[in-house]
Amino acid sequence: MKHLFCGLLGWLMLGHPGMSCAEQHEHAQGKAVYDDNCAHCHGYEGDGQGYAFENVFPKPRDFTSGMFKIRTTPTGEEPTLEDLYNIIRLGMPGTTMPAWEKVLPEEHLREVSTYVEQFYKEEDEEDEEDEEDEEDEED
Repeated sequence: MKHLFCGLLGWLMLGHPGMSCAEQHEHAQGKAVYDDNCAHCHGYEGDGQGYAFENVFPKPRDFTSGMFKIRTTPTGEEPTLEDLYNIIRLGMPGTTMPAWEKVLPEEHLREVSTYVEQFYKEEDEEDEEDEEDEEDEED
């Protein structure tokens, strides 16, 4: 039992390896804001499959794809964090995505922007790891 407790305590203290305490806090805050305000359309996994998915048009953005319409980066490139912040703050014209600037404080807008970014950044990291594994197998 003592080992189980120590293992769980260590797991909780580590949180997300590679993240500072401040980053872990921001991630947790962003997740809470996302879960409360965004997941019903965009899904808890960021895949655009929230429970309101069937009732909105156009369908909610699948964040895991890394494809975004409104951004300052060239076509085919991922948006900047500021791009995400602005679309969350101002909403998406012609869709059911509202402007959140009068609903959420700026701090929450920034935290949820960072949280949304992780949906496609994690996908990129997994793809890079798969490519490295394939290269190692070829050698």
